[in-house]
Amino acid sequence: MASRRGWSVWLLSLVPNVRFGRWITALVLFTGLYGSFRMARVFQEADEAAQAAAVFFSIIIAYIVPVYHLITEHTLAAFGELAPELKAEPDQIDSWRDRIAHKSPLWTWSMLAVGATAGIAHNILLAGSPALLLQRLQSLPAAATVLGAELVWIVMMYVVAALLDNARLFNRLSAYTQITLIDTSPLTAFARVAVASTLALIGAQAAFPVLWVAPSNNAVAMIPGLLATATPMFFLFAFPIWPVHRALAAAKSRELKRINEQLRSMQSVVDVTPRVVSLNDLLIYRREITQVNEWPFNAGVATRLVLYLVIPPLTWIAAGLIDVMIERLV
Repeated sequence: MASRRGWSVWLLSLVPNVRFGRWITALVLFTGLYGSFRMARVFQEADEAAQAAAVFFSIIIAYIVPVYHLITEHTLAAFGELAPELKAEPDQIDSWRDRIAHKSPLWTWSMLAVGATAGIAHNILLAGSPALLLQRLQSLPAAATVLGAELVWIVMMYVVAALLDNARLFNRLSAYTQITLIDTSPLTAFARVAVASTLALIGAQAAFPVLWVAPSNNAVAMIPGLLATATPMFFLFAFPIWPVHRALAAAKSRELKRINEQLRSMQSVVDVTPRVVSLNDLLIYRREITQVNEWPFNAGVATRLVLYLVIPPLTWIAAGLIDVMIERLV
């Protein structure tokens, strides 16, 4: 559906607006993709590497679409909490909000082209040459895996680009956000967006051990995808948070400087009683400002980030242990 400032992100329309809509989408996508690979006789005629790839393609697409929908929902909610703190005209704020779930036609087609190009490049790398890739397309099972890889690259690159675009938006919003040192809770919206955005790529990396089931799968099958998901994670995390951190640190430094100047100026006050009262108030206030966190995190957001970060290593370790167990049993 088009909006006055862009197209609604097409992936979001795949999730029905009903209860358990994301779960329904995940089930439909996995069933449809897995069934398509089975109809193409990938699991009957292709080698174990292609079979593992087909399962991986089905899992990662069924995962990323509903998770992207979830993250977009969280991003919109965070923006709603941050909106009252933005120093901008209502129309501008509406435009920023609209950008989260809507992208321009040029942006949309460009990102689809980037994903398609990356998919073609990876397929050529796997085949060895364009000529060998064309030969693979003559076999139905092989063609199915080639198209599956292409679909994964298109969808994943689009999701990564959309998340990076939203991260850049929140990076820009930091310049319009008023900072109140005695209450920095609204600023945790930046941290929640950063942490939620990394979730999609962390979960995607957790699916890669599926490819390890086939020993014949080499590094070429996995490294490009791992790099394409791991590299953007740093920017997804840093873009929304870093400028807010710098703004908080600067505001805190200015306020402490102002308090210290007031304390020095009060030394010349002759009347002792009001001076003691004022000094005590300023010292309490200075202690409160000193304790203000210069990062827009709270305990809940930090804990969630740590939990997310341990997911891929745990799945990789589990996959390695299962592989060792299977080899010993066989």
